[in-house]
Amino acid sequence: MSTVLAVYIISLNQQPESQLGSRVMEATSIAATLWPIAFAAVLGTVLRSVALYSCERGTTLGTLEILLGSLTLTNTLKSFFWVKLFSFWSPILMLAWTLSPLGGQSVLRAVALQPEIASYSFPIISYPSTQFRAGFDELPALYALPFGLRTIFGAAFSSSATRLMHVNGSSSNFEEALEQVGGPDEARRLCKQDVWGNVRLPYLHLLDGYDSKDPHKWVYVPNDTIPPYEALVGIPIRGVPTMRAGNSTMMVQSSYISLSCKPWINGTAWLQDNISQLVLADSIVSEGAIGLNYPNHSFFQAYRESRELIFGSPNAPPNFQLDMVKDKYLNETWKGRNSTVLDTSRDRPLKQNLAFFAASVNDSSDRFSWGMTTCSPSTSYVDAEVKCSRSTDFGFLSCSVERLRHTKGHTIRANTTVFSFAYNLPVLAWTTRLIPDPEGGQNDLLNLFLRDPTLARPIGEFYKFTEFITPPPLDKVPLSIFEARLGAILNTVVRASFEQSIIVGADGISPSSKVMSDRFINNTITPLADWANSTGTWTEFDGQVYKVDWLWMSLYGISSLAMIIFTIGHVTLQCKIRSPDILSSVSMLTRDSTYFAVPDGGNIANSSMNKNTELKASSIERAWQENYRLAEPLIKQACTTSGTPGLAIGIFNHEGKIFDKYLGYRDINKKLSPDVETIFNIGSMCKGFTALAVACLVTDGKLHWDDRIDKYIEELRDTQIGSSTIRDALSHRTGLSRSDALFIGSDNQLLLSKAQGTSLLASLGSNRPPRQEFIYNNFGYHAVGCVIEKVASMSYGEFLEERIFKPLGMSRTFTTVPPDLDDNVSLAYIPYFNLELRQVPIPLISSDTVAFSAGGIRSCTRDLVIFYSFLLRAITTSKNIEEIRIDYKDLRTIFEAAMPLKVTSSLREQSYALGWTRTQLPNQVSEITGNSGLLEEYPTLGNYEKGSLLFHHAGNNIGCSSAVYMMPEWDIGIVVLGNSLAHCDATDWTCQILTEKYLNHSSMVEFSPFITSSALRGRSAMERVRDALAKGREPSVLPGDLSVYTGFFWHESHQFYIQVSVGENGDLIMLLQGRDDEKYTLRYYHRNIFVFNETFDQVIERGQWCRPYWFYQIHFVWNDRKVIGLMWRIDDTLEEGCAFMKHG
Repeated sequence: MSTVLAVYIISLNQQPESQLGSRVMEATSIAATLWPIAFAAVLGTVLRSVALYSCERGTTLGTLEILLGSLTLTNTLKSFFWVKLFSFWSPILMLAWTLSPLGGQSVLRAVALQPEIASYSFPIISYPSTQFRAGFDELPALYALPFGLRTIFGAAFSSSATRLMHVNGSSSNFEEALEQVGGPDEARRLCKQDVWGNVRLPYLHLLDGYDSKDPHKWVYVPNDTIPPYEALVGIPIRGVPTMRAGNSTMMVQSSYISLSCKPWINGTAWLQDNISQLVLADSIVSEGAIGLNYPNHSFFQAYRESRELIFGSPNAPPNFQLDMVKDKYLNETWKGRNSTVLDTSRDRPLKQNLAFFAASVNDSSDRFSWGMTTCSPSTSYVDAEVKCSRSTDFGFLSCSVERLRHTKGHTIRANTTVFSFAYNLPVLAWTTRLIPDPEGGQNDLLNLFLRDPTLARPIGEFYKFTEFITPPPLDKVPLSIFEARLGAILNTVVRASFEQSIIVGADGISPSSKVMSDRFINNTITPLADWANSTGTWTEFDGQVYKVDWLWMSLYGISSLAMIIFTIGHVTLQCKIRSPDILSSVSMLTRDSTYFAVPDGGNIANSSMNKNTELKASSIERAWQENYRLAEPLIKQACTTSGTPGLAIGIFNHEGKIFDKYLGYRDINKKLSPDVETIFNIGSMCKGFTALAVACLVTDGKLHWDDRIDKYIEELRDTQIGSSTIRDALSHRTGLSRSDALFIGSDNQLLLSKAQGTSLLASLGSNRPPRQEFIYNNFGYHAVGCVIEKVASMSYGEFLEERIFKPLGMSRTFTTVPPDLDDNVSLAYIPYFNLELRQVPIPLISSDTVAFSAGGIRSCTRDLVIFYSFLLRAITTSKNIEEIRIDYKDLRTIFEAAMPLKVTSSLREQSYALGWTRTQLPNQVSEITGNSGLLEEYPTLGNYEKGSLLFHHAGNNIGCSSAVYMMPEWDIGIVVLGNSLAHCDATDWTCQILTEKYLNHSSMVEFSPFITSSALRGRSAMERVRDALAKGREPSVLPGDLSVYTGFFWHESHQFYIQVSVGENGDLIMLLQGRDDEKYTLRYYHRNIFVFNETFDQVIERGQWCRPYWFYQIHFVWNDRKVIGLMWRIDDTLEEGCAFMKHG
């Protein structure tokens, strides 16, 4: 079989997901469980054959001790290290036993369903090309209306990212600016792209790791800080796939201007002697438009170019001016021509000087002392690797520059820039007026950006300067930072001067755009003439395929081959052995034993003389009495610490009861103790009965485990639950949300009827793909219960009574509420924070209510011991249960692994079968117990010497708890019933303590700290809810009119609604199903969210469960200025919450 499975596994490699693959994956999970058992059986058998063969031909007792004492890996190591026995066989046996766990793990890990990654190249274009002559030609804004320039430029400087650029370490307001945008991560995200999604480019020479001696080395852009970006407008890129989720990498080339500035000087004095050396200013000095006498500020007010008046009134003059200093290649006004024409095929021989004049530089009271610096501009050409990602189809494409280097073949810092040509200089004149201060002060955005970008925001009522309150002085700004900020302004204005539709992405150009003819203007249009071509790589998930892990597959092959060799070896040796098997003879095992009286004349040839020697069960009972004596202090601690007043304990094997014990009271007021017939609600332990009922119907041939539910329930046709199989629902792998809050009310009241529960099933959507993740779901069992009733043509309770309860003699087991005349029924309790007990109504779930087949059974210790003993007998003997007419193979299916449980604390198996949890010991028993989720780590039960498979389940409801543990390999089981939903689960701790005492009589496990910690964790639940809500709360203003939130909000099933209204005291209240006993006060939290969490004792007073913090949030949904619904997260798998739409 292992060979056949290996062939199937290999055949799945690189195949898409299929039904065959699912069955093979299911087979591997079963094989992983059965492998250690099968391997131990085969290896143990062959070791006995080797020992007998060796004995027949003569050997030493030491060899026999090694062979017969090495039936496990632990015993093999013990023989070597402890007993100090070593021979030729020792390393062989150690290696052989190592294959036992390796084989089980390897078959489980040999194949997995993984997403297939598809990767392909795609063409891209970026603007402008580094060969684009507009870089050395007339800027587009000069031959088009300049309003587009102002629109783009103003939008860029009005974005939230502006206040974060070139600030870190240079402004005391930086931390406040970070906080206002949402923190460092959000700040970095905002800065990576401009407001239109174009990728921003950092200054290469300002990045850590840049080496001027190796300019062509790649330098990575840091992801833990905001890089020094060269402009607020990014690089337009076209061609990235626009719809699908995935990642892309591409290479683009671009260029930018950087500056090198000299220290500040007295600009007023310089202008009085040298104003004629300025290209722009000289053109109007001769017209008398500029005067330099105090207090004449015409130098800043005067227009250099006629179109400059478009951008602002002279009453709001700019706070600084830009101009170029004349030189050999630029020695006339901008209206003229260059005296010496530049050869654009090579770099400009001389560096230029850009003059910057500021109306104020420092805190001096001399307002006529203007500051001045001159900067040498240069152009840097860079290669940029851009990475983009889109998390969902049609989602936002997030892009950023990953690394940079100087482009090979270009001058590292070229002297020629766009401002090397006189006809481009009007852009310099416009720049200072693009975003004026409407109050005429010094608080235009560009002036503020140069001095402190964190202050560069539009003025308003709460942020307003006057012209007499100056921003931070420029001489306090480090020159290197001033260079970067002024360079960013210049690069932004150059990019903004490009065609507006290109920047905002409305040009319609793509890599596939073709040359076309415009007959109207009789001209040929080449859309991609100024765009640079490149390619990118796109990577995305392309479905799921099965992938074989060849390392694990090899280990599985080796383990399988070893098992085959062992089997052949055993058969071969058995053919050669002629002597009787004296090594397993009862007479040999009992001779000279102090525990057995062997009659005279007994010998190894006549074992019949010993056949009547008895081993009485009373010895087993005495052993359990001793186990309980050692465990009782811990069990009583669990009851006291948790708040559990009464406990019933039953120990059993396949023959029936071994030992029972009863603690505390079933009725604390009357001081009545529980006994063997006291009725308890067993909660979700009912699920094992439901699975057994289905197995009976499978034996009858009336249904199959893999039948779809909608085959039997017409109402569920074409629904998610309907398309699930019976096996899916029983193993909690339907992917549907739990939705328990829709039917479990306060004090064990039920909010839905049985019929409503079935109708609600039809509306449950999938939160996870089916058969991919374990999601505990009581509604799935409700659906299976409906199938049982349909197929059996009787109610669920009637079928269990007729098929299981009566045949097994379970006279004290019911699927209805016990009659009032029955006074041997435990009451139900829940403890307050101080452990004072509150009595609550007993659970009402029954055969006639919602969730009837998930938790509707009541029983007693006597009946449950009978029931579970029958199961143990069938499992340990592999025989049918004739009393209830069920085949062993159908019973065995209940206990086979169907869905793995995600538990990080152990690599050993923890999975869910059908109504049962499977845990391979030694392990932490942390799943499907009443203590699940209370601790980070749990006690480890068992050891590798006694590492059996544990079947277990818990049952919890308001006022009751229960647990059952069964270990068929040891023919032992424990069932514990309690009458409290306590701070922790005493029934589960009792099972764990007794299990450990049985498996390891001298156990060193300290249960006491675990019990105490779990109880403290349980009673602090609502404090954690309070703290989590307080931590996540945002500053918000309380809505004025609460009536806008009122109305009736219906679940899509139309079986459950939430009524929201304003109470008599003006508070917002909600009523579940309109019931007064389900009334909660909604307190404003933030935005459109209200909360209704209460204290621990208030929750207990309601008779409710403590839930996570997100459960207590109600998020109202608005559309068109009115509330249209609300979202309530009733389940941890519903990340967005469950929708309730407003009606009426």
